[in-house]
Amino acid sequence: MVVCLYDGCCEFEPNQHNHVYCNDHKCKRKEENRKKRLESPLKYDDEIFQLQENRKRALILRKDARNEWIKANKTFASFDIETTDLKADGGQILCASIKPLNGAVETYKSEIYRPEGGDDKKVVATIRDRLRDFDYIITWYGTGFDMPFLKTRLLITKQEPLGEIYHVDLYYTSRFHYLFNSNRMQSVEEALFDGKTHKTRLSRVLWAQAQSFDYKVRIKALDYIADHCEMDVVSLEEIFNLIGEAKDLSSTPLRRF
Repeated sequence: MVVCLYDGCCEFEPNQHNHVYCNDHKCKRKEENRKKRLESPLKYDDEIFQLQENRKRALILRKDARNEWIKANKTFASFDIETTDLKADGGQILCASIKPLNGAVETYKSEIYRPEGGDDKKVVATIRDRLRDFDYIITWYGTGFDMPFLKTRLLITKQEPLGEIYHVDLYYTSRFHYLFNSNRMQSVEEALFDGKTHKTRLSRVLWAQAQSFDYKVRIKALDYIADHCEMDVVSLEEIFNLIGEAKDLSSTPLRRF
């Protein structure tokens, strides 16, 4: 059921995707006549005011209905990566965590975790294939880092790109729809959950240990980094459940990575 877009006068079952005006009250004809009028109405009274307000309310209700349908019928997953460098041509993916909405965390580690070392060629393909299983991918500043980093690593390792997905970047939801003191994920999480956060600290010493030639030292640091990545996607989902309602999911652009 959808609400009539003209004035919200009633609800009806649409016959096709662009059926937005009800037939019972001939609202499509009313809208056409309204567009044809070149002059402003000579009077403004309570009836006209209420008509305009009903149309605004109908638009909001339609957006809410679309969002609820998308959440119920499409698949979502939180996504985060940890890397050896901020640039993809000078670094590699250490690990990635993917958390299906209301599901368990999945973590994928590169061959760098092996005693003899290695690269991220296999893990970037695994990450790509798993992300393809979802309709919407949720990140925090993934527009500026996670997604282009993965895209670049796939290009450098001569593999197929991820392809087209709907990408929900909660950093921009926080920045443009709310007014937190800081738009860092940890700051937003602490504000929403009474100072509590799942995030752990990554120090420079830890990153140095992650590149140690001593395998015991290296794997201890790498495991800590993987745990940190897992906590990030847990935080992402919890934040999405609270501030995601401000995001119009139906207007999320389809992006190619």
